[in-house]
Amino acid sequence: MSKKSKKDLDTFTCKRCGTCCSGAGFVHIHKDECISIAKYLATPLEEFFDKYTVADAVDGERFLIDGPGEDKPCIFLTRDADGLSGCRIQAAKPRQCQGFPFKWRRPNFEKWCKGMAE
Repeated sequence: MSKKSKKDLDTFTCKRCGTCCSGAGFVHIHKDECISIAKYLATPLEEFFDKYTVADAVDGERFLIDGPGEDKPCIFLTRDADGLSGCRIQAAKPRQCQGFPFKWRRPNFEKWCKGMAE
């Protein structure tokens, strides 16, 4: 990461563009997170697994499925009337999602993340 990007992280403010929640990539969710999200959605755990996740064939780890659309948005990505993105499960958001952009980021994220562009 460039020095500019590292400095910008100190003052990062999410612009709610939703780009970080769309496109190529996987959201890994741990068992405790599955339980929390299912509870938040008032959905039985097995139904949550079936409706919102896919299991890795080798180790059984769970990943959120993509929502509809070419840009492969997160299944829980929402848009308000102004086009701003939000998270349907904000109160139970997986740790991986909570960590962006401070604990993880895609290569060259400062080029597509509106929070870094301004």
